[in-house]
Amino acid sequence: MGPVHKVMAALAATVCLLTTAACGGASGGSSEGGGSGGVALLLPGTSGDGGFLDSAKAGVQTAADEAGIKAQVVEAGTDPTKWQPALDDLVAGDAKLIVTGSFAMADMIQQAAEANPDKTFVIFDASVNYGKCKCPNVYSITYVETQVGFLGGALAALMVTTPGIAKVNSAGTPAIGMVGGEEIPVIAAYFQGFKAGAKAVAPGVKVLTTYSGSFSDPVKGKAVAADLINQGAGVIAAAAGGTDKGVFEAAAARGLWAIGADKQETVDPKVGGVDTVLTAATVDVRSSVKQAVLDWHDGKLKGGTAGAYGVEDGSVSIVESPLYTSVVPAKIQNRIKELVAELKAGKYKAELTAS
Repeated sequence: MGPVHKVMAALAATVCLLTTAACGGASGGSSEGGGSGGVALLLPGTSGDGGFLDSAKAGVQTAADEAGIKAQVVEAGTDPTKWQPALDDLVAGDAKLIVTGSFAMADMIQQAAEANPDKTFVIFDASVNYGKCKCPNVYSITYVETQVGFLGGALAALMVTTPGIAKVNSAGTPAIGMVGGEEIPVIAAYFQGFKAGAKAVAPGVKVLTTYSGSFSDPVKGKAVAADLINQGAGVIAAAAGGTDKGVFEAAAARGLWAIGADKQETVDPKVGGVDTVLTAATVDVRSSVKQAVLDWHDGKLKGGTAGAYGVEDGSVSIVESPLYTSVVPAKIQNRIKELVAELKAGKYKAELTAS
């Protein structure tokens, strides 16, 4: 994804060097690390929810450790009015590489890059408009979100149409549910893939989707997920950043399985002590961000271009967590592997590119 996310208390607050170990995250707005010539990561939200911002943070920190460079992490909070000032502060600082993510940051990065050709920028889960800007100093990391959604939808549909699987609501017409964050292109692409994947394996399944309207509102996530469950969804999926937590709570309350959108969400699959997060349909944000930082350090970063990461390079997958491998029947696991191969071969290209 995808995906997604959690006000600046003080950007000049706690500072530590991330050359050999990660610093503890701070809530609200915070900064970690820093240094001349290093890398700075701006999170349009906060870390700690197990979502894609955590993965990006891990990628930057790991790359900094491996390259022996300094890294700074700034958590700009969930108030969008704080993001531009946070970016301006980083641009005015010593970091030579600035990394950030999400569709909402694209225009800001585009403007910053044009005004600061001596800096290099990486944006993940979004792209600047290379047709309108002179941005040879920006590398965009995009993910094939339709493929992510496709695998999530296929798995959910297979679960509700296969008899004998516990914690699946299979009463009446089989149905699955999907909660997205805000109505932005990457989530719309996820929805498109989710529906296509479900129909590819179970044409008769009912697909229910809704937006929570936020990437940082678990209360709203729980409410809209409960509504989908009340409409009959037997498995519920989420791609809503910090809002995912509420979606998982709704699933746990009804004794159903949930599918997340980031590998970190599967590390502790329990919600209220109950196994709930079966797996995640995800993109490998950590690896792609890490590689971009290392490429920059080695002078190999392809600025002025956008890289698209998908099943073809192993960046899109269903996480084979311990819970997934123990709960999901082997025939479904094998079918998911077949679908990955079929996606690589371009079998569902028409369904995933139709507007």
